[in-house]
Amino acid sequence: DNRLGGKMAAECLIAAGARRLVFLGDTMPVEFAARFAGAREVAERLGATIQALPTHLSAATLPHEIAHHLSQAE
Repeated sequence: DNRLGGKMAAECLIAAGARRLVFLGDTMPVEFAARFAGAREVAERLGATIQALPTHLSAATLPHEIAHHLSQAE
């Protein structure tokens, strides 16, 4: 259950003290959209923020895209 997985991940991160969550990946495929929706639901309920950052999940591009996203972070 992708939605439940997103909820569980967000709950774990928030319980560990995270207040700003990031979802790396494409939220258009139905599985990823469900994961993001579950995580967003929990983040909103628990007063955290969540942002989706489009990222290709291939080993060749992932590190570069994450580095780019981090360089743009406030």
